[in-house]
Amino acid sequence: MRVHSRDIIGITTLVLMTALMFFACYVAWVAKNDLPNTTVINLAFDVFGTIICTVIFASTLLDQHISTNTIIFMSILAIEELMLFWDIASWVNDGNLEMLQYVKITNYYMYGFQLIIIPAYWMYLKELYTDRRREMAKLSIAVYTLFAVGILLIVSNPWTELYFFVDDAAHYQRSATFALSYLIPYSIMCICLYVIIKYETKRRRKAALLSYVFVPLVGAIIQSFVYGISLQIIFTLFAIVLMYTNIYIERSAELIRNETEMAEQRASVMVSQIQPHFMYNALTSIMNIKGNPPDTMDAIADFGKYMRGNLDSITQVNPVPITREIDQLESYINLRKIKFGNRIEVISDIGDSGFFIPPMTVKTIVGAAIDCRTSQSDFQFVCRIYTDSNERNHVLVIQDDFPSEESFKLASMVDETDMLMLKSRLKTMVDGKIENLIENGMLKVVITIPRSAKVLP
Repeated sequence: MRVHSRDIIGITTLVLMTALMFFACYVAWVAKNDLPNTTVINLAFDVFGTIICTVIFASTLLDQHISTNTIIFMSILAIEELMLFWDIASWVNDGNLEMLQYVKITNYYMYGFQLIIIPAYWMYLKELYTDRRREMAKLSIAVYTLFAVGILLIVSNPWTELYFFVDDAAHYQRSATFALSYLIPYSIMCICLYVIIKYETKRRRKAALLSYVFVPLVGAIIQSFVYGISLQIIFTLFAIVLMYTNIYIERSAELIRNETEMAEQRASVMVSQIQPHFMYNALTSIMNIKGNPPDTMDAIADFGKYMRGNLDSITQVNPVPITREIDQLESYINLRKIKFGNRIEVISDIGDSGFFIPPMTVKTIVGAAIDCRTSQSDFQFVCRIYTDSNERNHVLVIQDDFPSEESFKLASMVDETDMLMLKSRLKTMVDGKIENLIENGMLKVVITIPRSAKVLP
């Protein structure tokens, strides 16, 4: 098995994050008895956050499809865990004179990583909109310039005390100009906000991306007025979880699309191997052999029409007009009548023909109804199919005038038959629904399709 350097880096990072997580748990557990309750609450949030980051990182690393954006997202996770760890360290050692220099260092790291994580998010956005390279390149200059200025201000803080200072009792204190620490990070976030609003078209992804701008901002605003709980870091973690959820919802949708495309390709290959045109031509030739009885010729014609419809339905990904569905059903019924004769009767009254339906829908329902009673030598199957419409829906009714006990059992076990798949296809393709009704001893299958249902060309 070939091992990529990317995998080695990912595994190494996961090991380090796991070690950091356990060390954070140990530090918080040892220090909890000597700290105020608010500090213990902060430690609990931070430890929980390190666990979440490690678990999400591990889950992402196990993904077989790791893109550039996935790597950037994993980097954001690693930075967030480092922020949480330094927050733990700063809370545990706050007020400890023996750790005075360490308190200063941990707070510098906190400010630094809080700034670094924002350009990392920008890189994530930049990768999403690669089709906007020129516009993103111009905005990147502004983002990285602001980032460089922000780093310089943090590095110069020991002399300027622009954001914070550590007093002689080793306590972290905000400076009078502390609010300026939000200026550069949220200037970059405003650029991110502009890009998301202007270029993102997918509503769910737009909501997830915007959450990464607004959720930490809410935490920062609350924290600026209420000192004592590290809300900004926790809110940032919450935004990361939303991003992760969106990533894997999109990944699931992508996998479904890929599987659907593969199934369609396999179906196309299968149909091409069957060579339907050769089969149709052969059936036509057989039908035209001199001396064939008329009934045989009609049966061959119906069989050819039925096979054509079935093979078309294998590769058909869009719904079909109801009239075509009824035509396909007639060929099927004519073939069943060869064996059962007049014991099978289907009466169609298509009053509303202006809607579409997934292929093989009516045949599946009627075929199941016939099959469930063919074991009876004296069965009688009379089916009425009619359509109607109202202000909101197209309505298709398949009515069994003489249902048997087996028919009622079949209706009661609808979720254990092909009907389950039929329900799914109706919902997915035309936003329709199906239900079974019993009226005056007759069994009805009622399909409703909204007039607003969009049909792909």
